[in-house]
Amino acid sequence: MVAAIKIDKRQIQELAKAIEGSRTKVKKELNIAINETQKKVKSSVAKVVTQELSIAQKYVRSALRSKRSTAKTLAASVDLTKTGRLSLHLFTPKPKQNIKGVTYKVSKTKGRKLLPNAFQGPKSTKQAQPGKKPRKTKAYAFTVKPSWGGKVFTREGNAKTPIHRADGPSPWGVYVKSKKDRRLRKEAKAELKKQIQRRIRFQKLKQSGAI
Repeated sequence: MVAAIKIDKRQIQELAKAIEGSRTKVKKELNIAINETQKKVKSSVAKVVTQELSIAQKYVRSALRSKRSTAKTLAASVDLTKTGRLSLHLFTPKPKQNIKGVTYKVSKTKGRKLLPNAFQGPKSTKQAQPGKKPRKTKAYAFTVKPSWGGKVFTREGNAKTPIHRADGPSPWGVYVKSKKDRRLRKEAKAELKKQIQRRIRFQKLKQSGAI
């Protein structure tokens, strides 16, 4: 996903008029407007993903590849790359291990799910409930292995087979599924016009001596 929009030529002419034709100043003002728009676009993309995923925006932003504008290029880009899936331990609330596996939650609109036979660390031996007499049904105590950092793992086969990290969705996949790319492009175009208009107003006020 790459958001790319063009500058309205009429706004460039209006800006040039407000600055009294200085080409260098026009480029400088356009550069400011483009980079302000880029920041808004990055925030909007991250918001689309975190409206669905129960995860901090910083993990979505880490999947964004962006290039800022300069007065020479007058072009900026925002690209949400096709990254891998995010580890379950990054989502909130955190995964929890029980006797059946690990429960987790990745969606803000859906409840917790169970990943059967998954694990976060070693399981202790059986022990009775505190303050109660031992019965046939006893509780299991679970601990998260510190070196795993809260990550969830699964294993296919016996104890000698490799373990695999359990992951949730990827930001790219959620964004594509949202089908909001076209809407965000329209919003980016409107935002760029808004930012350029702000620079025009600023220059007019400056030229009039109001600021």
